[in-house]
Amino acid sequence: MVKYKLHKENKFKTLIASGNFLKFIKDKIYHTILSGVCASMVIFGGYQIYYIFYNQLFNSTFPEEETITMEQIQHNDKIIENNIDTTIFLSSNKIHTSYRSDYQIINDQLYYKDEPITLTNSNMNIAFLYRNINENTLANIDLLNSKAENVNLKGSTITNECINYFPSSAKELTLNDCAFITNLESLPNQCPHIQTLNLDCLPSLANFDFIYNLKELKKISLRESPYITQELLDYLNENGIEHSITDKDINNNIETNNIVKNIIKPDMNDSEKIKEISLYTINHIKYNIDKTIESNNSPLTLPLETNEGVCASYAYLTNVLLNKAGITAYVVEDYDHAWNVVKLNDKYYYLDTTNFDGNYFYNLLLRITGITKYYLTNPNNDFLASYSAYYSPESLIADNIKNEIKTTNYELDLGSILAILFFILDLSSIVIVILGSDKLKKEIDALKKDIDSYCTNNNINLNNENLNEEKSDYILKLTK
Repeated sequence: MVKYKLHKENKFKTLIASGNFLKFIKDKIYHTILSGVCASMVIFGGYQIYYIFYNQLFNSTFPEEETITMEQIQHNDKIIENNIDTTIFLSSNKIHTSYRSDYQIINDQLYYKDEPITLTNSNMNIAFLYRNINENTLANIDLLNSKAENVNLKGSTITNECINYFPSSAKELTLNDCAFITNLESLPNQCPHIQTLNLDCLPSLANFDFIYNLKELKKISLRESPYITQELLDYLNENGIEHSITDKDINNNIETNNIVKNIIKPDMNDSEKIKEISLYTINHIKYNIDKTIESNNSPLTLPLETNEGVCASYAYLTNVLLNKAGITAYVVEDYDHAWNVVKLNDKYYYLDTTNFDGNYFYNLLLRITGITKYYLTNPNNDFLASYSAYYSPESLIADNIKNEIKTTNYELDLGSILAILFFILDLSSIVIVILGSDKLKKEIDALKKDIDSYCTNNNINLNNENLNEEKSDYILKLTK
């Protein structure tokens, strides 16, 4: 701030005469803009601070945002109503809003109205949708020795090991959105009588050789699989197995292979591969909230065809490209958000391309420095966990990976450091604006007094139109 040492009585006249008045006005404009910038930072920072303290002080969870249509809800509830006596339904509110089950899973044990139960020799089918399920859960309910013909684990956190607990009686199996399934080679031996198999949106399932050994298979769904080949399509057609695979699905496989081939160089290490793939994703997807349902249903096809989508497409495309580049990665969901957990140097990190693409500064940081907020952050960082509701303990992440994360000794990673620095910056901006606004207000008040004083000493009436030319010029300059 330039301090003008002027004679009090002729301050403005001297400013104008000396040519410093324009500099004085620019100085005021500069402070106004600075305060505006700080105010914007407060709005953004205050929003984040609110969530931090709301989450830490009150230990609250955030309400789920409904991302499906009422028609879908009514359809799902109708299915439940029609099968209430034959199927055990357990789901998150993400799927069923008007239905509440008497069944619950607590500490890997299934309960019915507070009574622990098992499914030994039971004909009841199961539908555990969008739940944290592990092999202990399936072992404790004795699913293996049940007589269930329909097993639906859509959106659950089961892993390859859970296949060993499936009943041999199963005729229909649904594993849609089970992001931690990478290998089903044991399925034909475990469930030889499967007739209908639903494997939609499994980004990490790369090998379909097991399909050739399912001798009773009549119908299969592989929607949004990034590994479909012409050979598989020919087999399904030749054996009369019902499917919905099109040339588009085969092209998705070819296109993602070509993307990896073009952006990944032979001499790149894993860290460099992750960066290049992250940059490719944020360069080729434009966030479009209007595409939410379409992105959730076609998380791979939509971004490849239209370069648009929401978090589901960011996470899914990132995951596919990382896997094809030889990087272990999975899609993680929580509430209405999706991101990735990525393995680098034998440690798991969070990678959220949606969030750092949505902020130009974070995006620019990654391009210039190779680090940014939401990029390869420590999942164990308590500060970061409270910094965003999406990184809560209720995330749909497989128990074996979650346990590995909990027992890993992480060094303070750069992504978490940035998160802390941005928090401090946001907090500091509040102080800056409070102090800056007070100072600016005092300067404006002083300016008004000086104008009044100048007009009084020079017998200027601002409401008088009959001012002489010289005084009119002064007033005009003052008010510009």
